[in-house]
Amino acid sequence: MKSFQDEQGNKYDIKLTVGAVKRVRDLAGEDIYDLTSGEPPLANRLTTDIILFVDVIYACCKLQADEYGVSDAQFGENLAGKSISDAAEAFWAELIESFKQAGRTDQATVAEKNRQVMIAAISRGTQEMAAISVQEIVEEAYRPLTE
Repeated sequence: MKSFQDEQGNKYDIKLTVGAVKRVRDLAGEDIYDLTSGEPPLANRLTTDIILFVDVIYACCKLQADEYGVSDAQFGENLAGKSISDAAEAFWAELIESFKQAGRTDQATVAEKNRQVMIAAISRGTQEMAAISVQEIVEEAYRPLTE
């Protein structure tokens, strides 16, 4: 079981039981045991659609949120910055482990590769943005005005 804390200090444990998977399906409309479903595939949408991701995390943690008296809207308000990153790390690690334990190595591989792609994409984007010369962009933008 993996854990994360929200911005209010509430600790949430992500444990992917059948009940949690059912809550995700009922509340978020997604079957997290089929990461290749949909277009684009659910694995991709979970890494690019922050609203969907938070809805899935909320559904996984709803019983704990209820104990804290935290509504769906409050749960989203309490996630920002590091808490979102920690929640993502906990979710993907728990999902991969859950798949492995259930003998779903196909889905574990999809989840692990998706996580690797996300990390690589962030690294590549960071490198490309760092290579941009702000001065060159400003000069190019003002060049027509000076010609």
